[in-house]
Amino acid sequence: MTIEKAEPEFYSTREAAAKLGLSLGTVQKMVETGALNAWKTSGGHRRVLASSLEDYMRARQSGVHISANQNLSILVVEDNHDMQKNYTEQIANWGIDVDLHLESGGLNALLYIAKHRPDILITDLDIANLDGFEMVNSLRSDQSFSAMDIIIVTEMSKDDIVKRGGLPRDVMVFAKPVSFATLQGYVTAKGVAKSRAQ
Repeated sequence: MTIEKAEPEFYSTREAAAKLGLSLGTVQKMVETGALNAWKTSGGHRRVLASSLEDYMRARQSGVHISANQNLSILVVEDNHDMQKNYTEQIANWGIDVDLHLESGGLNALLYIAKHRPDILITDLDIANLDGFEMVNSLRSDQSFSAMDIIIVTEMSKDDIVKRGGLPRDVMVFAKPVSFATLQGYVTAKGVAKSRAQ
């Protein structure tokens, strides 16, 4: 007689972190912000509902967003309101058909990326409620996001980035304040490549 092992109804935050390939601290923040549904034991330990974890993983693995008009999709992660406005105005003036989405925090950005798969991610390394290095390295370690271009816009020097462990080789790094003309050239080239591939 074969006894099948039942799937757990919940996971510890450490087990959830291992399944998602994220740090324990990040998963704890995802629980605190409601990105993952969880409850606390009488001893104060968090237990992540298996269904919530599976929903997130399913969205990350298979959630593909294709806009109706096949525009280039861009996600900007920026918590400064003035900079968000600047990105919106500058990109609107480029004359390129893009679907632009802005997020102010890293956790919401991860959820958006898992569901919508933007063509380009533009982010700082110093972002709210998540380590920018961890977010970028986590995305690059997942083959399902390999087609997404990642652009870092930061005040950190090259030496400071190296001291923090560095970044994947295929990640573009621009110094703040970013040159929107340079950014426009990069995005335009990406848009041309996408249109040729369709």
